[in-house]
Amino acid sequence: MNFLFYESGRRTYYTGRANGKNENIGWHVKGKMGGLWIDNTRLISSITLLKGSEVLVSDKFVNNIYHKSLIFGETQLEFAAHPNEPAFSVQLSNYQPEHVLKICVDPSATWLKHESFNPVLKIKRKRTGAVVTIYLNAKRKFVLHTNTSLIGIRDREIIITPSSNPLTCVICDHGIGFSFDEIVNAKNSFYSRYLPQYRKDITFWVQLNALDLYFARESGEGYAAGLPEFPWWFGIDSVYTGLGLLHTPQIELVKASIENLAKHGNGVAPHEVTLTGHVYAKARTNEIPAFAYLVTRYVSLTDELYLMELVDRAFEKLFNILNDDGYPVGEGVVEVPGTSNFAMLDTASWFYALMLELNDTGLINHLRYSAQAKVLLEKLQGNFPNIWNNGELFYDAVSGEKRLFEGHFIQIYPLTFGLVPKELGKKVIKRMKKEGFFTEKGMIHSLPLNIFEAGEYGPTDKNSIVWSLPTILALKAAKNYEDVELEIKMLEALNSALKRGMPGSIPEILPEGGCIV
Repeated sequence: MNFLFYESGRRTYYTGRANGKNENIGWHVKGKMGGLWIDNTRLISSITLLKGSEVLVSDKFVNNIYHKSLIFGETQLEFAAHPNEPAFSVQLSNYQPEHVLKICVDPSATWLKHESFNPVLKIKRKRTGAVVTIYLNAKRKFVLHTNTSLIGIRDREIIITPSSNPLTCVICDHGIGFSFDEIVNAKNSFYSRYLPQYRKDITFWVQLNALDLYFARESGEGYAAGLPEFPWWFGIDSVYTGLGLLHTPQIELVKASIENLAKHGNGVAPHEVTLTGHVYAKARTNEIPAFAYLVTRYVSLTDELYLMELVDRAFEKLFNILNDDGYPVGEGVVEVPGTSNFAMLDTASWFYALMLELNDTGLINHLRYSAQAKVLLEKLQGNFPNIWNNGELFYDAVSGEKRLFEGHFIQIYPLTFGLVPKELGKKVIKRMKKEGFFTEKGMIHSLPLNIFEAGEYGPTDKNSIVWSLPTILALKAAKNYEDVELEIKMLEALNSALKRGMPGSIPEILPEGGCIV
């Protein structure tokens, strides 16, 4: 099986297939999202193991936590990314006589970044190995160190014949190299600060996945949305990731991610920021209260009250877009055409939950808009179930007297936040089960009521996809409303997700990789 996997550090990541041929992966940088990226440059497309002229396909993958391994019978091809430096190592051990390692140089700039590359490769052989300097242009170069001098260049391909066991290659953006073991040990030391003791469960793996996707660049640092397609910062993804990590050793990284988004979004979380600091899309309406909710939860744990200015910033924007019932109008997490003048259920749930959290923690008294917020909270407490009640379900969107029901997973938000009474919540879950929202693979994106184009998601449409995000939200809702059957079903779906997509990671939007929660 030619699966996809990744290995990453803060400044470098590799997304590859089991056969090492990583071309035609992704569409943001079309066909070039795979391979080895150092900072904001894709340097290498493919790293393949050949036997003669035959490209070998791994028959097993091993996630060793601090490095990744492809197994070819007795032979191992291992990948390790330095946790903090722009350095990446490949190690080949127990190789066979005809084995050759081929590395294809194919530089590309990151999404929305334009830079011209004309790679020139030069070899300098030494007594114990060789150094290949890869000049991309007059200002940019990378260096490959290897412990064999049996190396050649054909066009942009570096052909390496191993002469010592193991063969090691280290690629970095400067002349100083690291050994494979030095990189692994550095990653072990760094990760031990942020990970719990290893255990084979979802709790450990999601913390590891999050740490793998914590990227640092000159423009900032924070949790990226995913690999291979989303190695940049998303507002709503960072909110979900941050909320899940507040009670873990990664809480300081959550703070850094909050500050990074606030910096780029002038106090609110932008929807999309590239790793070069380019704000591609400003905050959607749902991201404004969601980000403020994360900040409030963080401050309630740390007492870092100065961050409440970010919540005030959110209210400055939200108070200008409230409808007569007190809910923010604008786009939610689900891109439903024609709803820009509606209040969306997920946005309303975030907003109401934010108000309740501020009140319960007493942080509402630290707002500049404290008096207005208290009056508004009283209004929401009096009207939430009535405004959004759709018999046995909720409306997806409301605008004045007009109500929309499209059957999206945002139905789960009031239950995830515990915003409605127990009996109504149980009634809604019962109806959602009947309508087919919950499957063996998790909670579906939406009922097949109205298929619409909502972005490019590979060979399928959004409506037929099971995301892990709704599944996690459904799991929390099941716990809130004491539905043991649904809780078990969603937990089993998440456990099963560990065996799909990228090995060792929980897939989100896409079957392979995608966004992290």
